[in-house]
Amino acid sequence: MPKRYESRTPKINQMLELMKTTPMDRHEMAEFIGLSYKSLCKYVSALHKERKIFICGHDRKRVIYKAGNQNDAKREPRDVAAYVRQYRERKKQIHSNQPRMDEAASWMFNPK
Repeated sequence: MPKRYESRTPKINQMLELMKTTPMDRHEMAEFIGLSYKSLCKYVSALHKERKIFICGHDRKRVIYKAGNQNDAKREPRDVAAYVRQYRERKKQIHSNQPRMDEAASWMFNPK
């Protein structure tokens, strides 16, 4: 690890020991070490570059790391067509062809 990161080495070593059995994402690592997410990203990049941690999986948008010197897991390709279909269905439900009621004139249609 580069010299500029050595001040946090004991905590990082504890985290690496824990990561041998328990995979973690960057948010969990930041909470464990006590750093902000953005500060931790440099540590994770350095550890990954030195092959002390590897990507063991992906959970939606988060990358999950584990301690060790193995090859990174590949992300499954997204099904773009299914995503577009879901988006269009949601858009169709939200924007129906019926005009919206004017809130200022609603008293005419809902008399009390």
